[in-house]
Amino acid sequence: MNHPAGVTETAVAIIAFFASKEVASAVGPYAAIAFLGLTGAVMWAANTERKMSILSASGHVFVRMCMAIGLTASAAGLIEHFFPALAPKYTVAILAFVIGYIDDYKALFKNLTSLVAGWVKNGRTN
Repeated sequence: MNHPAGVTETAVAIIAFFASKEVASAVGPYAAIAFLGLTGAVMWAANTERKMSILSASGHVFVRMCMAIGLTASAAGLIEHFFPALAPKYTVAILAFVIGYIDDYKALFKNLTSLVAGWVKNGRTN
């Protein structure tokens, strides 16, 4: 049964065109994550009302891209653990984009920690 190519498969195919299959298999998923994180960060920078210098905006975009590379695989694995039908093959694209697009991580982590604290306080384990 043929399945449509995902973002990572497309990145591997493009890299394999320029490099060997081994290099493409190793680098392709990370290249896709980096590109999608970069896309989300650039879209945020293009739509923000905040006045930023070129250097500051470039730094923001670079940090978000690095965060996307670092967090996407972990988040995809965590989602797969709780929702086995959502394999990382299907979730890395949207996760990398969203991680790149998010601006206020302090507020996000504050809300997540209060959510987890509420679950622990109420005895919820799953």
